[in-house]
Amino acid sequence: MTSSAPAPCPAAPPPGLSRQMELMLGLRRGEAALAPQKTGACACSRSRRAWLSDRGGVTVRSPHRLSHRLSHRLSRRLSRRLSRRLSRRLSRRLSRRLSRRLSRRLSRRLSRRLSRRLSHRLSLLLLMPQTFQVSSQACSRNNGLCYHGDRLVSGPLEALIGHLLPTPEYYPDRTYVFTFLLSSRLFLQPQQLLQRLSEHLTHQGSLEGVASRLLRLLSEWSQSFPCDFRDQHMMHCLKHLNQRLLRTDQVLRKGPRSRPEPRGPRPALGGPRPAPGGPRPAPGDPRPAPGGPRPAPGGPRPALEGPRPALEGPRPAPGGPRPALEGPRPAPGGPRPVLGALLRRLSVLGEYEQALGQIPAAALERLPPRRDPPPELTRSTPSTWAQQLTLIELERLSYVGPEEFVQVFMSRGGGGGSEKGGGSPSKTPFLDAYVDWFNRLSSLVATEICLPEKKKQRAQVLDFFIDAAQECLNIGNFNSLMAVMSGMSTAPVSRLRRTWSRVNTDKFHILERLMDPSCNFYNYRTALRGAQQRSLTARSSHGKMVIPFFSLSLKDLYFLNEGCSTRLANGHVNFQKCWELAKRVSEFMSWRRTRCPFEKERPILQYLLTTPTGRPDALCRASFEREAPENNMDRQQWKSLRSSSRIKSKR
Repeated sequence: MTSSAPAPCPAAPPPGLSRQMELMLGLRRGEAALAPQKTGACACSRSRRAWLSDRGGVTVRSPHRLSHRLSHRLSRRLSRRLSRRLSRRLSRRLSRRLSRRLSRRLSRRLSRRLSRRLSHRLSLLLLMPQTFQVSSQACSRNNGLCYHGDRLVSGPLEALIGHLLPTPEYYPDRTYVFTFLLSSRLFLQPQQLLQRLSEHLTHQGSLEGVASRLLRLLSEWSQSFPCDFRDQHMMHCLKHLNQRLLRTDQVLRKGPRSRPEPRGPRPALGGPRPAPGGPRPAPGDPRPAPGGPRPAPGGPRPALEGPRPALEGPRPAPGGPRPALEGPRPAPGGPRPVLGALLRRLSVLGEYEQALGQIPAAALERLPPRRDPPPELTRSTPSTWAQQLTLIELERLSYVGPEEFVQVFMSRGGGGGSEKGGGSPSKTPFLDAYVDWFNRLSSLVATEICLPEKKKQRAQVLDFFIDAAQECLNIGNFNSLMAVMSGMSTAPVSRLRRTWSRVNTDKFHILERLMDPSCNFYNYRTALRGAQQRSLTARSSHGKMVIPFFSLSLKDLYFLNEGCSTRLANGHVNFQKCWELAKRVSEFMSWRRTRCPFEKERPILQYLLTTPTGRPDALCRASFEREAPENNMDRQQWKSLRSSSRIKSKR
């Protein structure tokens, strides 16, 4: 039986070979030796490895380890390359998909939020570009006045003033008269406008057919904006124009009915009366003296036709047209037809302003603790308080003139406030009084809550005012509702945690969400629109009551004034802005004319108007005295209040 001979060992490398060649030959021989061999080849493979180790060659390792290392290196390189390529592709694809999805979702959310927050402001800001585009495409009529359809949108100032002046065939629309007289003070003072009207009459030759129409225009001006004529210069110019127009109108009315010539000598005062149908005595003849002899009984009576006053027109013929200004004929020497209603209105405004100055406005430096609540709270109901608050609101609101809504922007260079405490009187006295009433009511609510010494009584007062605020909402009195809510939301009241823990705050949270200022008072504006719709369809005066939040209405008018320029690029007056301004002011003035159906409760009204309120420092001090501070901020504030009170006591 023959056995296979072992494979011959490789010969040693010949001398003279380089180290590199030896390593290469050893590596190749080592790789050949690593191939699977039959039995008997183990010694040869071991000898080769030993020879390689002796020659300092590279130690040949297992192919599994080499593949593992190569896989690691390849995986790293591939992962880097693939990650870059995949990241680019995925970033492109994902960016497209995510951009689409995010754009859809964000567009929906942003559209909702922006529609709530910015719809009102954007409408005001976009009003100006829309107006300019309309005016550029509109046709020009009547001395450069630009119309869009039948609506006047812009025009030069002189053309707008000419559009205001009546002619024998034309009288301006009442809406245009109100809009121009209201908004003209943005670019023209009332004194300057009245002066231009006077100059127009001076340059115009004949006033035939125009005098009565100009008297009607002056009457509308004095009735809609009586506070314009509180200035002495304005009143003097009005009297002069009124006198001139009445004289002209009297002459024109007497023109068709010329006085016949006297047919004979005028009889003496004691002579016989003229025959019926005969000539009357001339108007220029003197009257008998007041202390002269009276005629004998049964004898001839003296003539009673004397000269009429200069500003009194002739009586119209029976069945003829009535004068332009209807009303009772004033007595000789009394107020003029245009000036009569104006003087009465100015007298009422002066008396009301004087009465407001006599109301005590004392503010307490320190609030003493109260054991029992006042009888005005315990003996009345929240509904009665809401009704009395509505009475005060409508009374204060009825004296606010429409010109004050625009004049408040002109004070302090359009800063939105009137000048108080300066050398000149305020130009918006009744608007300032209405705003002061809101602040007083808010301070009164906070004072009444902080005064009771016991926690139970403070909780009862809180419940009372929450119910009163709810009744104000039911009536439609949003201004008093906001004042009461702001009084309960002040820092001295809101920090009384122990007191609030005894109160059912469900109604309060509902009212708080209603008057939430977020989203530009979206919830309040929705409720106000509902109240307006209710007032349009209501039959009783209870349902027609709408008193909006006054400060927010002023803010809307301010943004309307600031968001739209008064002058266009071509120098025209932006009358589209004037229309919008007059629309909002007239809407507000229509709410104030609502008749209040509630009866007056004198004790409650006296309490609301004359009770002293606490200053902010006094309210904070009383709040800390009722409930001790609980955090570091309250402790520091309480420490500063005590130190300031000590300094004041030393002085």
